[in-house]
Amino acid sequence: MANKENNIKNIVESKLCNSCGACIASCPFNIIKKDNDNIPRVSEENCINCGICKQVCQGTGVDFLRYYEKFHKKPYNMETTLGDYQGAYLSFANNDNIRQKGTSGGFIKAFLVSLLETSKIQGAILISSDEKECFKAKAIVARSKEDILNTGKSKYSRSLTLDVLKEIENESGKFAIVGLPCQIQALWKIRKLNPKINNRILVTIGLFCHAQVEVVAKRIIFKKFGLDKLNIKEYISRYGKHPGTPHVRLENDDIIPVYFPKKKFFRPTSHEVLNVMYHLYTPKRCMYCFDGASELADISVGDPWFKKRDLKNFKDIKNINFNDGYSFVLVRSDIGNELINFAFENNAISIKELPKEIADKCNKKMLKSKKLRAWYFIKKEGKVDFGDYEKLIPNLSQEKLLKQRISNIFHILCFYPSIRNFILKILLSNFGYIFLYINNLKRKFKK
Repeated sequence: MANKENNIKNIVESKLCNSCGACIASCPFNIIKKDNDNIPRVSEENCINCGICKQVCQGTGVDFLRYYEKFHKKPYNMETTLGDYQGAYLSFANNDNIRQKGTSGGFIKAFLVSLLETSKIQGAILISSDEKECFKAKAIVARSKEDILNTGKSKYSRSLTLDVLKEIENESGKFAIVGLPCQIQALWKIRKLNPKINNRILVTIGLFCHAQVEVVAKRIIFKKFGLDKLNIKEYISRYGKHPGTPHVRLENDDIIPVYFPKKKFFRPTSHEVLNVMYHLYTPKRCMYCFDGASELADISVGDPWFKKRDLKNFKDIKNINFNDGYSFVLVRSDIGNELINFAFENNAISIKELPKEIADKCNKKMLKSKKLRAWYFIKKEGKVDFGDYEKLIPNLSQEKLLKQRISNIFHILCFYPSIRNFILKILLSNFGYIFLYINNLKRKFKK
């Protein structure tokens, strides 16, 4: 029997696993498998306690300050929300079909297709849909334009992105990888330990992330609206104008909304529903994550969330209709800069450079909130060793601490399954429909 202290079992049991997939990719005996909720499980009777899975696990932290200084050639600034970057852009795919198929402008799809078709890369590690449960994330190595275009948009659920790294370990050529901040951090640990993997990766694209969502939340939603009984061909997580809303495509090609499919008056967007689900189904490990902008990736990509008042002095940006689909892109490394320019010159993408004073305001509220949440929970946890995480925590004023305590009250619900499931079912009722509509009006008014 394995000593659970020398594999990731205790990390999983402590709910500090973020389902990055690093352990599955690195286990030399292939005895770590994902369960139905995309959580890795160790076959203890076959484990020899080599400890490799714990070495690559990001669950209990990484040496973030050391990696950051190595990557950016400067110390980490705790006051920044975006981290250091060489350039900031608004971008979209020049191909209208790719722009529509992609998330927030289709930058990532167009960028990867451009690299693939010019043999800069032989493939890209992306997230697609699970065959049995379409809303569940599944990692693939996309090796063709069709593979890239057919991968789903953001899944907003636990995704073991790194578990397919073994597939490319002994291949020739270079690959791109698209992942969440935690997955990019775990990849740094893998690349240090495994030279073969390190040599396969040309560029990393990190996604902006507030938190993942437990798989069970989507199961409840699909069951509530009877979608689990339909013959679904495709799950489209963000259909329509930005920010979009989840739909499913049936075998007969009919497209049906996931949220309140029979309602006609108002269609809740991903934004309204996710704002509630983050307070109910955020995995525990996400509470300790302060990196919302993938600060260790070559290129970081997110939605261009700005307040109108932040843009009022910049007419050429203020008049942009963000509903048409734009990606907010940060270039953080020389290779990222080289490849962005290549895709632009290859006419795959359009880019508009943003002045730093504007770029730094993008997603500021979400990113700041995530850092404060992490600092609060890291201090509160105490007994968990998160490496150098505590060195990142600034001295917070009593006012900020109080505000964060109030904000985190609702996150307590994440640890009480029966209560959070009950609240989600209320949200999916007629009462919840009205609540989401009011929330939508409130958001529009704030703009």
